[in-house]
Amino acid sequence: MRRFSVKGVLIGGVVDIVSTNLFAIPVATVAVFSIARSTPSAVTHQAALMALIATPPYKVATFVTGASASILGGYVAAWLAKHDELLNGAFSAYLCVALGLIGMVTVTASPADRLLEVAMMPLSPALGLFGGYLRLRQTRPLPPQPA
Repeated sequence: MRRFSVKGVLIGGVVDIVSTNLFAIPVATVAVFSIARSTPSAVTHQAALMALIATPPYKVATFVTGASASILGGYVAAWLAKHDELLNGAFSAYLCVALGLIGMVTVTASPADRLLEVAMMPLSPALGLFGGYLRLRQTRPLPPQPA
């Protein structure tokens, strides 16, 4: 039996990226509406939005949504693969890693932000692996413990 499920990994990766964007909609909506209510003109809206994006609460919120999506993508990849759940879950992060590398090359960022991106690059496969682990636990529960 093949260990790597192409179908599971491809679909899991797409689920990861699509759900990241879907999960980010509420975060972005709150940010936009809070700025629209607090700033009077469109010129200050853009400046306020850029300032908000740089704040730790916004970064934490986007990190949590992205992490949740990577776990979901790993779970879906493992569910579709029906075998080697951990491997397929981890490989479901291929799109996140690829887009992260492309972003590092094409988008200008501060050295601190760039260092954070490099440090967090292995986190997406680890979160996908965790999603695969959740699916593995669901399909193969632990044996009963002696009393």
